[in-house]
Amino acid sequence: MIVVGRDGQAIGYASAAIRYFILLITSYLFPLLLVAFFTRRRQGLHDLAVGSVVLDRHSYDPAHFDYEQVGKSPRGGGAVLVLAIALMVFVFFGGILAAIAIPAYQDYTLRAKIQALIQQADPIKAAVTRHYASSSEPVQYADLGMSGPLALKDDQGLITVNANGVITIMLGMKPPIGQSIRLTPTVSSAGTGWSCVSDDVRKIYLPPSCR
Repeated sequence: MIVVGRDGQAIGYASAAIRYFILLITSYLFPLLLVAFFTRRRQGLHDLAVGSVVLDRHSYDPAHFDYEQVGKSPRGGGAVLVLAIALMVFVFFGGILAAIAIPAYQDYTLRAKIQALIQQADPIKAAVTRHYASSSEPVQYADLGMSGPLALKDDQGLITVNANGVITIMLGMKPPIGQSIRLTPTVSSAGTGWSCVSDDVRKIYLPPSCR
């Protein structure tokens, strides 16, 4: 077999690369390969894209090649049918990809927001750590340089600290509005360690250190 362009000559490297790339895609989306059975010159989408045709090498005669006469068939409406098949396939697979990608993207963005909120508590954690390094008294907001609970911007939540130094991050964004994450200090001779837990936020939205 031989692949030639509209002029009857072998296609160039650029056209061959484009043709091969589209062939790979249509090979994975198998129904698109059936397009070749409904086109006048028995061209697949990869051939239609670059204007190439596949011919028998032994019967091919460059001197009498006529692109318009290749595979002449009285069957009409081939282009419309090709587009209809391609549209149905892309809509089908596009719907599947969207059903997978959209929820995954939403989970990713929400997880990133929660991670950012937890990071906003880092200065408070550092202040609690300093407090326990010099005192064993119950924690007061004044000890941390705070006047009270910290309201996060854009109604994203609220950060509170109790007398035991436990930092609670109330999430204000949707969908986990009203749910919370606790950062709990553990004081020992080696210093202050921290644990992160949540009773009501789904693990998929939490960073690894809080799961």
